[in-house]
Amino acid sequence: MAQPYPIVRQVVLDPLPRKRMFGRGRSGRTTDEIPHLAAHHRLVYRVRGDYVVDNFTMPLDSSTVVDASHVSVVDVARDVAVVVNLTIPSQDASSFTVLATFLCSVTDPLSVVRSGAQEAAGMLRAYLRGHQRLFELGLDYPISRINEIRRKLSTQVMAYLEVTPPQFPGVEVALASVEVMTPEELSALEQSRREVAAQHALESERLRTQHDIVTTQLLQEQSLRADRELWDSRLAAEGQQRELEMDAERREYELFQQAKAAEAIADDPVRALALAYSSKEITAKELADGLAAIHETRRQDRLTEAEAERVERRRETEWQRERERLRIAAHREDSIKRAEWVRADRKMDREDQRQQLHAKLAVIKELAEQGHLATANLRLDSVVNSMLAVPAAPEQEAPALPEPDRDRSPANGFAGLDREADEMVREEDAD
Repeated sequence: MAQPYPIVRQVVLDPLPRKRMFGRGRSGRTTDEIPHLAAHHRLVYRVRGDYVVDNFTMPLDSSTVVDASHVSVVDVARDVAVVVNLTIPSQDASSFTVLATFLCSVTDPLSVVRSGAQEAAGMLRAYLRGHQRLFELGLDYPISRINEIRRKLSTQVMAYLEVTPPQFPGVEVALASVEVMTPEELSALEQSRREVAAQHALESERLRTQHDIVTTQLLQEQSLRADRELWDSRLAAEGQQRELEMDAERREYELFQQAKAAEAIADDPVRALALAYSSKEITAKELADGLAAIHETRRQDRLTEAEAERVERRRETEWQRERERLRIAAHREDSIKRAEWVRADRKMDREDQRQQLHAKLAVIKELAEQGHLATANLRLDSVVNSMLAVPAAPEQEAPALPEPDRDRSPANGFAGLDREADEMVREEDAD
C-alpha cells in the first residue's frame, strides 16, 4: 500500500497531568508517543490552536511538545511522484484509463497541516475532473482508436496545467507524464490478433518453404532435361559435322586428283588429246582434227610473235632517232642561249664604258665652266687617249696652256670630244 502524501501520519497526544509541587509527576513526552521520523519528514505540533514546526531541535520535555494536542508527520522530499488515474468514457460505451504522473514538493509544512490537506492523489484527481474537455474528447473516439486519443489527451492535460495550474497550500505541483492505458479487452483482442498473425505467418512460412522445395525440384528436373536435350543436340550436331567434314575431304581429294591431272596436261594439249582418246572420250577423227588445230594455232602464235618482235624493233629504232633529235635540238638551243648571254655581257660592258666617258666629260665641262682649266695641270692628251682607248704617250711635262677666253663658253671647246666619243661607242655597237 502506498504511503500517504503529503501528511504521512497524524497522532492525537494525550494531555499530561499537571506536576504536583512535591510530587513525582511526568516532566515530558516519551518516545513512544512521538512518531519516528525519516530524514525527509518534519513534525508539526498543534499547541492551543497554533502550529509549530519541529526541525529536529525540540526535546521531548519542551513546553511545545508537552502542551501539544496533535502532531503531524509531513513529507518534505523534493519531486515526489504522485500517480493519478482518471477514467474517461469512450464512444463505444467503453472507457479510457488516463494515468497522470505529477511531481510534488512541500514548501511550507505549516500551510499543509493548517489547510487540512488530504491525499495529494485525491486532490489532483479532483483537479483533473474539473477539466470537462477531457471527457468530451473521449466521446469522440472508440476504444479501437486509442493511439489517436493518446496524443490528444496528453496535449489537453499539459495545456490545462499550463493555463490553470493546481493551487495547493504549501505544495508545488509539476506534470511529469500522461499515459492512456490499454483496456483489458483491447489488450486481449490485440493478443488474439498477434497469435492469429503468428499462426498465419508460420503457416505462410511452411507453405512458402514447401513451395520453394517443389519449385526447386521442378527447376532441377527442368535443368536436367534441358542439359540432356542440349547434350543430345550437341552429339547430333557433332555427328553431322563429322559427316560434312568427311564429305568435304572426299570432294577435296577428288578436286586434288582432277587438279593434279589438269596440271600434268595443262602445258601439253597434245597429251591432253591423247589422254582423252585413250579414255574413249573422243574419236580418232576428233583426235586428228584437234592435232591439226593445235599445229595451226602454234604456227599462228609463231607468226604473231615474229610480227610483234619486228614492230618492237621498229619502235625502238624510232625512239632512238627521236631521242637523238631532241638531244641535238637541246644542244643547239643551249648554244644560242650562251651566245645571247655573251652579247648581253658585252653590251653591258660597253654601256659601262660609255657611262664612264660621259662622267669624265662632265667633270671637264664643270672645270671649264668654273674657269679652273688655266690653273689645273691636266694632261688632256692622256685624257683623250684614254677616252679613245689609245695607249697614253710617255709622261712628259705638259706645256703651259694659253688662258682661255672668258667671253667664250667653255662647253663649246669640248664639242668635238663629245662627237668623237659618240662615234667610238657607235662603232663598238656595230661590232
